[in-house]
Amino acid sequence: MGAAKKVDLVKKKLKSSQRRQRKRLTARAKFEFSVSYLVDLRNNSSRNRRRVWMSEIKWVFLDVGSTLVDESDVYESRCSYVISEKGLERDEFMEKVHRAAKVSPTPIKQAAQAYGVTLPEWDSSLEKLYLGTEDVLKALSGKYKLGIIANQLAGTKKRLHNWGVLHYFDVVTASAEAGYEKPDLRIFRLALEQAGCNPQNTIMVGDRLENDIVPARQLGMKTIWVRQGFAKYQSVEKEYEKPDYIIENIGEIVKVLMGRT
Repeated sequence: MGAAKKVDLVKKKLKSSQRRQRKRLTARAKFEFSVSYLVDLRNNSSRNRRRVWMSEIKWVFLDVGSTLVDESDVYESRCSYVISEKGLERDEFMEKVHRAAKVSPTPIKQAAQAYGVTLPEWDSSLEKLYLGTEDVLKALSGKYKLGIIANQLAGTKKRLHNWGVLHYFDVVTASAEAGYEKPDLRIFRLALEQAGCNPQNTIMVGDRLENDIVPARQLGMKTIWVRQGFAKYQSVEKEYEKPDYIIENIGEIVKVLMGRT
């Protein structure tokens, strides 16, 4: 074969290779566009569904302890009591508390029982609102009706009044007065009845999966899990535990429900 023919053959092979490469790139580009389009479509669909149900929310129900109220000083006092009573190493006892917090809404009590210690009465005087809580309630009350669904000692309304936030709430349903404790669905139904609203028009905000998120979901309420207090030791492991939103502090709820920072 002559040199000229060899050159022509090489050119033809090169052109053929370039065409195949262009086709592959075109096919890949089409595929990537298709995937991107589908992802955008799903994301838009998800955002649209969220926008629809968010527009249906009329009531926001909130837990109290470790949701609106910082209980860390009470926790510290109770832990110190057990450690002092039994002469324990702090790290040893706190490890038991943190392990219990994964499954129990009363981890200090559960850990104390392992050492045969009965805890003193809960000292509500050590409770305080989380920083910024009143600003959050003020913002939310401009758009929604607000209610409380909480496991609390008697006198919840008085404590809310003393903290200067009672006037933001249209309904206060607390276990001591209601006669039911979360996760009993009856305390949720009582709050809904007092509010005169349907579950699908409400959202529940709380720190415990088993006490707040799971029962609220069972009734058809939307949910926001706020990972404050001992909630940070919990994790979502089952489908029925999944909240609609997860926030790390109560201040983030304004962005979720009001669409702003």
